[in-house]
Amino acid sequence: MAGILETIKATAETIKVSAEAIKAVADALDEFARSVVIEVNNTSTRMLVFNAEHHDHGGFKEPPPGAILPFSSAVFSSHSSGLAVGTEGKVEYRPSTIKGPSSIWIG
Repeated sequence: MAGILETIKATAETIKVSAEAIKAVADALDEFARSVVIEVNNTSTRMLVFNAEHHDHGGFKEPPPGAILPFSSAVFSSHSSGLAVGTEGKVEYRPSTIKGPSSIWIG
């Protein structure tokens, strides 16, 4: 029973930290009319390693991290960089133990 209670407490703390991180990033984007906050939740047992990124429009205000640890979250943001243009792009992460073209597309 103690193990379950600790897991619930840890999950609640992770949610609280994620919510605070999202709010901080969103507050930093107040000056941009067209922006997006991205949260990536790694629910796997493998670390996710940054693989690639590309913007068709816009750019990062808060860049994506180089890695996301197992059972943790990361928050980053993208914003428009021109008049009448939004933000469009992609970010790719791959599991740390898989090599080659196997990757996870997030975006």
